[in-house]
Amino acid sequence: MRVRRIVLAVAGVLVPAAASAGCTVSAEGIAFGTVTVDRLNFARGHVRVSCDTEADVRISISPGSSGDYAWRHMVGPRGVRLLYQIFTNQQTYDIWGDGAGGTATVGGRVAAGEEREFPMHGFLPAQPGVPEGDYTDSLTVTLEF
Repeated sequence: MRVRRIVLAVAGVLVPAAASAGCTVSAEGIAFGTVTVDRLNFARGHVRVSCDTEADVRISISPGSSGDYAWRHMVGPRGVRLLYQIFTNQQTYDIWGDGAGGTATVGGRVAAGEEREFPMHGFLPAQPGVPEGDYTDSLTVTLEF
């Protein structure tokens, strides 16, 4: 089994990892943009996988700076935290994690030469009273194949 990692910045830009032959992973980060903190906010991003040969892949995402999958958080002005979550889909709201503690991973078969896209569904609950500013978090995306 091989493992590739990238760092995914939520509400920011992606920094892809260098990769060798086999499978590669990249992502379009989740950017919530300007949000209204007194209501629910949703955003979407993608993890993309391509492989030289057909492979079964599994993708996990770290909890980020929170260190806990229960609620991820972005950090903003003066260290204020803004809670958010990433789900594997919009129907069941399975938390995209590492497969432990009730979280889920995403995966499947990727054909040789194919680029397959796996959507990330971002959710930011209402949090009245959070000050204006830029909030960010960095996550590690791990690809196993």
